[in-house]
Amino acid sequence: MTIDHSVTNTEQLEQQNPAIKTKLKLKKLKDQVIVITGASSGIGLVTARMAAEKGAKVVAAARNEEALKELTDELKEKGHDAIWVKADVGKEEDVNRIAETAISTFGRFDTWVNNAAVSTFGHAMDVTVEDMKRMFDTNFWGPVYGTRAAVKHYTGRGVPGALINVGSLFGDRGTVIQSTYASAKFALHGWTESIRMEL
Repeated sequence: MTIDHSVTNTEQLEQQNPAIKTKLKLKKLKDQVIVITGASSGIGLVTARMAAEKGAKVVAAARNEEALKELTDELKEKGHDAIWVKADVGKEEDVNRIAETAISTFGRFDTWVNNAAVSTFGHAMDVTVEDMKRMFDTNFWGPVYGTRAAVKHYTGRGVPGALINVGSLFGDRGTVIQSTYASAKFALHGWTESIRMEL
């Protein structure tokens, strides 16, 4: 997509590229299909439950298959639509499979929540480079892969959707014994701000 940034009139901007919508109108949550990574615990688990309570169809993704089964069984028992996908967001092919599963099951997805994250505690010189890379795979590259899958789907169908990247206070300031976690979240904040401007 090429945009002439000298155009300041929003009407002209939309005429220049019909895919651009200056005022996004998203569906109500009860009408949405929502993908949530890291849905087996913490923020992701709570988000999945709350979205389902509001009527959204939930696609729960994580590495913990047993926890995902428990979650989707719980939601289905309450009359909600939910499926699970075992996936490691540090692998692009797994993230693409999440998107493909959502589309093949529900025909689409409307919101994508990049929530999955891992942490390693230790002083910077004590944590192995292997552990650092693994953390970046999940905490930075996972959201990058998720962003690309979501944006590809939204632009491909010509209907806007929501993309949520779960950040952290440590994405704005460093901290001891979590230097790699903070670095990955700094990178995620930079990625999110940049992609926001591009889209």
